[in-house]
This record gives sequence, structure tokens and C-alpha cells, in this order.
Amino acid sequence: MRHLIYPFLFSFFIVFSQEKGIHYTTADGLPHDITYGIYQDTEGYLWIGTDNGLAKFDGQKFKVFTTNEGLRTNYVIDIAQNENGTLGIASWGGGVHLIKNDSVLLPKIPNDSLEKINNIDFHKEMILVENSSGNYVYHKTNGGYHRETLIAKMANDGKYILERPEDFERPNGKIGTLDGKMVLFNGSYFVEFNDEKLYGIYSVDVDRKTTELFPFLNDKIIHSVSKVGLNEFVASQRDTVYFFNRESIEHTEVIPTGGRIIKKIIKTRDNEYLLLTKGGNGFKRAFHYNLVKDTTVDLSIGLSISAPISDILKDHEGNVWLTTHGDGVYCVINQDVDFTYLDDSHLRDATNIKGIVELNGEIFVLTANHLFSFRNFEKESEINLKGMGKHLLKLDGDKISINFLGKGSNSGHPFLIENQSYKSFMVDSLDYIIQADSLKIPSLKTKAIYENRILFDAVFFRDTLWFATSTGPSYYDYKTNSLINKTINGKTLSSKQIKKFLKQNDSLWIATTKGLDLLFENRLKSFTTKNGLIDNQVNTLLIDHRKDLWIGTQKGISILKENKCVNITEATGLLSPYVETLLEDSDHNIWIGGNKGVTIINNKTRLKLQSPPRLIIEQMKNSFSYNVISYNRSNSLVTEYQIDNETWTRVLEKKGVLDFSKLGTGDHSFKLRAKKQDGAWKYSKSYTFSVTLPWQKDWRYILLLTSIVFIGVITIVSKQLQKTKQRNKSLQLTIERKEELEKELSNVRENVARDFHDDLGNRLARISIFSNLLSANNNDIDEGDQELIGQINTDADYLYKGTRDFIFSLKSESDYLEEVITYLSDFGEDYFRQFNIDFVVNKRIAKNTKLPYYWSKQLIFIFKEAMTNVAKHAKCSKIELSFSFKSDRLIIKCEDNGIGIHEELLGSSRGINNMKRRANKIGGELLIHSLKEKGTSVTFNGKTTLVV
Repeated sequence: MRHLIYPFLFSFFIVFSQEKGIHYTTADGLPHDITYGIYQDTEGYLWIGTDNGLAKFDGQKFKVFTTNEGLRTNYVIDIAQNENGTLGIASWGGGVHLIKNDSVLLPKIPNDSLEKINNIDFHKEMILVENSSGNYVYHKTNGGYHRETLIAKMANDGKYILERPEDFERPNGKIGTLDGKMVLFNGSYFVEFNDEKLYGIYSVDVDRKTTELFPFLNDKIIHSVSKVGLNEFVASQRDTVYFFNRESIEHTEVIPTGGRIIKKIIKTRDNEYLLLTKGGNGFKRAFHYNLVKDTTVDLSIGLSISAPISDILKDHEGNVWLTTHGDGVYCVINQDVDFTYLDDSHLRDATNIKGIVELNGEIFVLTANHLFSFRNFEKESEINLKGMGKHLLKLDGDKISINFLGKGSNSGHPFLIENQSYKSFMVDSLDYIIQADSLKIPSLKTKAIYENRILFDAVFFRDTLWFATSTGPSYYDYKTNSLINKTINGKTLSSKQIKKFLKQNDSLWIATTKGLDLLFENRLKSFTTKNGLIDNQVNTLLIDHRKDLWIGTQKGISILKENKCVNITEATGLLSPYVETLLEDSDHNIWIGGNKGVTIINNKTRLKLQSPPRLIIEQMKNSFSYNVISYNRSNSLVTEYQIDNETWTRVLEKKGVLDFSKLGTGDHSFKLRAKKQDGAWKYSKSYTFSVTLPWQKDWRYILLLTSIVFIGVITIVSKQLQKTKQRNKSLQLTIERKEELEKELSNVRENVARDFHDDLGNRLARISIFSNLLSANNNDIDEGDQELIGQINTDADYLYKGTRDFIFSLKSESDYLEEVITYLSDFGEDYFRQFNIDFVVNKRIAKNTKLPYYWSKQLIFIFKEAMTNVAKHAKCSKIELSFSFKSDRLIIKCEDNGIGIHEELLGSSRGINNMKRRANKIGGELLIHSLKEKGTSVTFNGKTTLVV
């Protein structure tokens, strides 16, 4: 299982009992504890070669490639990447592999060697590999690669040239890349014992000819070389390191590695280097070297690593990685802050730090029951208080004011001024104010009343004595000798609860429980978590010697400089998340007191924003998969996205998918950003995407469909009316009205339904009435015309009744079950009244629920048909219509006490078949059960997801 390691004390990883490193093994998902090369690709992923495959790591999870994924062998030795992003994999027994987009590719290389490949590199389209037999260059061809073996030979002009070796010629020289060039240098420590030694560093051209790259190194046998800056290089000869630029050697250092050969050099920060060395037994060890302090630390000893080191790496965040031959992988976290801690081992009651002050180079720390003093971080004294300590304050001169509650005395300590009270405040020329049952102001020789409010701080600002209280800012009224609540300069602060005042020039910083406010000139500026603060509840403030503002909150420290915040939390090294008091001592150490003790930060060098993580984003139409890659305190990552340049939205996961398909229709932009709490933001590029509705939900489609239905209905009505010989004015007005209505349709179903009901339905009723009147009052109409008028009346009545059902299904309320029940109930009551049949409705519906689209129309048609059949054929005296809905199942039953239906009609009746087809259309089932002389039941059973 992954566990934390405790690093040693040296300049790169200064730590005092603070966990700073991580150890990964097979328990964490690493495929094998024997590991070889380690490499970070351009996206930020780490790739680790092991004895059981290749591991890809994003800081959270290992993805493993083995023979199951296409490798020829599971022994992976080294990794590199070319300009196109393709990874090259050197293996033992499997030759060269390529990986592109996580797919294993096996390049075609005739007569390729499958022996152990120690190193792999790329130069343009060539692959450079090295093994115990020499150097190989793989030249790209149309069908794959052509392998060429090369060794270095000196030509007649005294310059080296790379040639194919003769039989039994011993390989010499190493081919690699440096500063964009293919280079040749000695590389192997045993070659220096050959008669023909290879000195210096040479660039290699396309014809395999060489040119001295750094002439001032032509007498050195170079074992490793690296570029560490724009014009900075380092090279090694055995245990000697040369620091040089393109023109000359700047200085030389002999590193005490016990005679080991330096094989790899990585610059970790200014004047600090990581060295990979190899001994005579072939085992490797890693060292850290500080150029300024001239100190060397063996990382195996510092990290208690017993296995040999196989490779080293510095990632994009500055963390150092060590692979081992048998003990997994170690990561030492990059940390710019130097911490010291005073916890329970130094303080008796470290859970409640009440105050910290400095007097004559001695630091005093007040807890609930003790007063401690420290010098050079070593305890000088300890005083048991005869009461409960509340506050500590340094006064002018060599005195300290201590506030405590109790009846005892701590006399005998000449530097202490004792006050049996809650708190004391230093306020400019007013000296100090003591808060007890009343406010004692010694310089004014008076006491002030402050009622029941809690006082936190006091300041003399713009000729007014202000107090920070639990009910807002209050000023001291000299006339009434009391505190009066009043806004400062008429400004409304972030919160009424003020914890701290801090003057800076003519401005005033105000710490509140909902943010930090700055009052300057006659303006107020607020800072919250939206501006980078670690937390909005601010407890205390401090301005350091560089004029940076330190902000103590409930969740850690924020350092505000140039409107940017560097945050320090418990996850990043702070002992106490809750910060009560701050002090910068004369040596520029920041003392931070909280609920778990005291954290001390070396503030001689300004804290830096941590390097941002890497963002991996893939767009899939309207959704985005993302992965935030960080190996340095990834639990403190902050990830946010932004749509259309609006407010940033926090996401909780480091890896996931964001789907915006339900966003409003139209064109949108998407951007992601991430950072550590104490780091700089990393922004992604801006992505664009469009959201469109599915065609069946598009209002234009619904409008078109409605228009087609409407036009169809109008056409049928018009053709029926055209058959009659009489075209009265009322019918013509109806047609004109319907044509006008066609142009005014909208995409809202209620408008369509209302217009249908108010116009078409009423007009059809009038047609029926007029045709009846015409038939009754005109005896002179011949029999053929009378029959035609009757047909018009019948058709109009049928169309009117059918239109009612259609209009109801268009209404939005028809989607609700209660509306369907009401509609069918009203129909049944009206319909069966004329047949002297008792009609009963029974419903077991807990609440009104919304049916899926198209259900209401089919259900109405089904049960109107069922009730009509009952009236025509059942010869019953009673019919019951029942409704039941439970969970996601709807059951509707129409049951009568009539004579029943013959069995042969159940399968052959056209009406019954139509009812069953309608039930199938909405995914339901219609069951008809009939017994002779015992009645018939028609039951609809449908399972659906209903929207409340």
C-alpha cells in the first residue's frame, strides 16, 4: 500500500518531522517492484518500465501495458518520446516498441535485435538505441525502419566518424541528443581503459561526420552531459562535474560520491542538482548536490532505500522520482517552504495557542495554562499560570502584558505585567486598553462601558478609536464614555463580526467572518475565496517585512501579494488548520499559532506559487472528458470550469466527464482551469460547441406537425362541406376563420387546443344544429337532399366528438393522470345517463402524476371505445371504471355486470383489435376477460417512468 516517507534534512527538502515523500509499490497498482526507466511525456503522464510491463501513471491510478496489450515482452527498460508525441519503448527480449494514443505499435525492423536495450532516444525521424553491443540508429523507411550499427572511428583528418563495425570490433562512444542535435561522446565508463579513448562531445551530421561541439572539453572523457538552462550545460567525467556555457567552462566541482561514475545530471533548482551514479559493481545510487553549500546527500540513506536506484526524474512540478531495482518507486515532493513545528512534544497544551510575542530575541508562547519562552527554537522557560491564559501582548519597552482569568498571581517575573482580564490592545498613542468587566484606558484614566458585545481588537483610525466587535464596528464616544455601533466611513463590511484591524499607511485592513475588507481613500475592496483566499472566515492579520499580507483563517494561511494569494494549508505543511495568532520575529520567521500548536515558516525568501498541474481535455461534441494531473499534494487541487465567460464553477473530482448537452440551445464556449491551493492557475484553451434539440423535440418540428394535422383536418372538413349545395354565410365565415387561424398558430399546445375548441368545435356544433333546423323546417326539400342534410348532420356530429378528444390530447394538462381520469369520468357520466346504467369511478392515485407524451390520447380512445361497447352490447345495469398507480405501473380497468362477450369475438372483433394496437403503441398491454352472464372487464397495464 502506498505510504508516506520521512525525508532527511538538506537544502532541497528541508523538513522538521513533516511527511514529504511518497512510496509506490505493487500494493498501489505498480505492476512490479523491480523498476527501470521513468519518463514524463508532454501531457504530464509518467511512464515507468518494470519487470512486468509498462506503467502509465496520472497521480491517481496506474494503467499497465503487458503482452496482453501487445508488447512482445513484459520487461520494459527505457522510455522516450518524439516530436509527434509517439513514445518509444526499449525492452529486454522484445526490441523497440512504439505507443501512440495508448495503442502498442510494433515497427517493422528487419533483422532487429531482441536483446536487452539499455537506452532509447529520438532525433527527428530516427530512433537511437544503445545496448551492450553498441549503438543502433533506426532510419525510417516507407515500410518501417532500417537498423544500422555504428561505432566511432578517427578519420585521416583527425576527426571522428561513425562507421559500421568490423567483426570483433569493440563498441565505443554513446550516441544521444543534446540541445536539438545528435551528439557523440564517451558515455561508458569502461571505455576509458581502451587504448583508443573517445574525448569531448561532438555533433553528428547526416553523413555521420562529427564536429567538436565544445572544443574546451576535447581533453575530457565525458560520461554524461545535460542542458540545464538557456545557455547552461553540465557534463561529468567520473565524479567531476563541469559547469559550462557554449563558450567556456565556468567552474568545476569534484563530487564526493565514493569514486562512483556520474551517469546522469538533473538540475532541480538554482545551484541544486540530482546525480545518478554507477559503481564498479554496476549498482546505481542517487545523490543530491548543493553547489553553493557544497553539500552532497546520498538519497538512498536519506530515504532508507536498500535497493539499487535504477533511474531519476524531475517532473513538471519539481518533484523528484526515483525508480529502484526491487523496492518500487519513490517520489520526493517539491516543497519551497521550510517548516518547523512546536507541537505536544514542545508545549504541554498545544491545542490552544492564545498568543505569541517576541521580546529581546526571545519568543513567548501563551497557551491556556502555560507561558513558554523559546530562543533559537529551543525552550528557555516554562511558567505554570495560576489561572486561564487569555491573551498576550508586547508593550513598549521590555514588558509583556498577560491576560488571564483566575485568583492566583504569577509574580516574580519582572517582564510580566499581569491583568486578570480577557484581552489587552495596543492603540497608538493611547498606549494599551484592558478589557475586563469594563474597558480600562490607562492613558485616559477612565473606564468605558461596552455592554454585552465581544471585543476582538482596537485601532485608532482617522482620529477615531474603533473597536472590532461581534456586532460590527464600534467607536469610542468620549462624551458618553461608551462604545457606539457605527459604520466606518459609511461602508458596509463583508460581515458584522470583525476579528482584527490592521493599519497600513492610511488604509485599514478589516478581518471579518465572511471575508477580508480593505478601506482605502473612501473606497472599500473585499477579498474572498473568489479572489483566492483559502477561507472567508478571517481570524488574524500580519504585514511582514516585505509588506506582504499574511491572513490567518479557519482553514489555513493566505499570503496576499500583488492581488494574488499563496495558500498554505494542513495538506501543504501547516500544523494547525485553524490560525489564531501570527508573529514575524526579528530573524524573519513567521510564527503561526492555532489549535494544534505552532508552525514556524522561514520567511527570508518570498514564498512562490506552486507550479500548476497539467490539464488533459478531450472534447466529444457537447461533453468534455478531463484529467487534472498532479503528483504534488493532489488532494489540495482546485478545479473549475467556465461556460460562456461567466462565473467559474467548482468541480470536485480530479478526473471525469462534464456533459453540457442539456444546456440552452445555441453556441457556447468552455474553459477549464486548475491549481493547487498554494499554486498558480493552469488554464485550458477555449473550446466551442453547439447545443441543438433532437428533431422530435424541436419546436419547429412540433409546429410543422401540428400545422400538418390542422391542415389535414381543415381539408377534410372543407371537402365534406363542398358536397352540400348550400353554402351559407356562417359556414363560409367558419372556413375563413379557420384559414386565418392557420396563420396564427404558435408552438404552444395550449394555444392550439384553445383555438380548436373555440372555433372549429363550436362551428361544427352549429353545422349540426343548422342542418337539423334545415331538415325540420323545409318540407319542400326533396328526399335526396334531405338524406344529404342528414349525412352532413351525422358527419358533423362525429367530427365534433372526435375533435373533442383530439383537442384534449393537445392540451398540456392532458398529460396529467388526474385530467385523463376527469375526462373519461365526465364522458362516462354523460354517456351512460341516457341508458339508465349506473356509472362508478374508483381511483387509487396518491398524487397527480404526469404521463409520457402521447399516452393520454391512446388511453381516452381505448376506454371510450370500451364504454361505448358496453352500452351497445353488454346489457348491463352497472359499470365501474377504476384507476390505480403504484411505483411505475399504471392500471386502468373498465368492468361491467352484463352478459359478456362470445369467445370468438375476443380475437376477431375489429374494435377490440384497434384497442389492443393502441395499448401496444404506448408500450402497454390490454387484457379483456369475459364470462357469460357475469360481465366483461377491459384492463390496461402499462409500465412507465412518470414525471411528477
